[in-house]
Amino acid sequence: MLQLDLNTEMEQRLIQMAHDSGHDVKQWIMQLLNGLLENAELLEDLEDIIAAEQVRTAIDKGEEETFALKEVEQHLGLSK
Repeated sequence: MLQLDLNTEMEQRLIQMAHDSGHDVKQWIMQLLNGLLENAELLEDLEDIIAAEQVRTAIDKGEEETFALKEVEQHLGLSK
């Protein structure tokens, strides 16, 4: 079972949609989630965001290093 903690505005919108359509809120949430997961491009974007956040956290903790472009160019022998 999954429990969602929605903000008041989103919850009210879903309740209104359910009321207007004659469906319950659970059906609307399932439709929205299925649509989200079927959209491969959006799902890939979300996965990229998560990966970027993980790298940023590692950088902030000093677990990953960053390098200036000039340093990389010099290291690879590409600098002029």
